[in-house]
Amino acid sequence: MAGVRVADGRLHVSLNVVERIAALRWREISVALEAVRTVEVVDRPWASGMIRRNFQIGVVTKSRPARRLATVGPRARTLTGGRALIVVYNDGPCLYVTAGAEWEALLISIEDAATMASEVAHALRR
Repeated sequence: MAGVRVADGRLHVSLNVVERIAALRWREISVALEAVRTVEVVDRPWASGMIRRNFQIGVVTKSRPARRLATVGPRARTLTGGRALIVVYNDGPCLYVTAGAEWEALLISIEDAATMASEVAHALRR
């Protein structure tokens, strides 16, 4: 599962090996906190239709049986044409970040999306 952390005024996303291969991204992705517009938790982004309503999806891959993984790197776009990164496992809770930077949207499954959303929101208020 991807890792997300806040450090040095940036939001960093680290992908595991399978995610990096599927996304064609070898390096960490980061967005300056000053560019972040919104941060929230999205429950069940596939079932709710959130992904279909907000993104043009490039590639959907399956990482393991019974684990639905959408890792979309250079091909994913927001409906306004901005770059997006989507890493969603099992349609579980995800951290959803919109930004006015190189990456317009990040939708990332992480273990505790609510805690990370709080951490990012706290960093934004500083």
